[in-house]
Amino acid sequence: MNELKYNLENFEMHKTNDYSLFKSVIGNRPICRINFRNLVKSISKDNLLPLNPIIVNQNMQIIDGQHRLEVAKHLEIPIYYMIINNTGLKQIYSLNAAQKKWSYMDYIISYSVQGLKDYTRLLEFIKEYKLPLSHSFAYLDIIQDSKTTIQKIIEGKLSISEDDIKNAEINLSNFLAIEKYFESINIKLIKAFIKITKHKGFSLNRLKSKLKQKPELAKCYSNYQQNLRMFEDVYNFKTQEKNTMRFF
Repeated sequence: MNELKYNLENFEMHKTNDYSLFKSVIGNRPICRINFRNLVKSISKDNLLPLNPIIVNQNMQIIDGQHRLEVAKHLEIPIYYMIINNTGLKQIYSLNAAQKKWSYMDYIISYSVQGLKDYTRLLEFIKEYKLPLSHSFAYLDIIQDSKTTIQKIIEGKLSISEDDIKNAEINLSNFLAIEKYFESINIKLIKAFIKITKHKGFSLNRLKSKLKQKPELAKCYSNYQQNLRMFEDVYNFKTQEKNTMRFF
């Protein structure tokens, strides 16, 4: 990756009370209220803004320092800034990675705001069903290599179709039919469940019936194979050998 290197001694620092000069970069993270409140307290006590100017590009878009700008507005004090041309969202990502690390949800929201439909589909799915991100990917059932997936999320290369979302909704609906039997849930349990539903001849009604008969067999394990074995034990509970089913 090519990195832009700047010598800050070559840039002039400016000062203004005209906060309307500045613009946000589409795709940057929203203001964190906790960070904002902490900065208000800190700067009210000891104003070091002259020593820490915000960075903007030639279009006056904020590359670094949106929280400091909001604090300056709130306290009605001057904001100090430096203009560095040809900077944008990539530099924002780099700066935030070196400061407060972006979460995967930060990237998903950012790319969705920029208009990437795959990220918007994922975000709407997460919001509609109020799911943790890890559970959402489990229901999507399109993730094979977590490291590769993480890299795709960060680089804006995630591919999620409308059919992927429809399948995820089916997987979620099926799982919700048995969720009440489990005291806890993790992605290994969800993945194991989706795996068995794809088995030829699988019956969700049969699984529900067996769980109702023997609910104490329903356990959530940290190991994927153990969860498969658990589902197999439940599914075959009091079943004749010729009608049993093997899931792994």
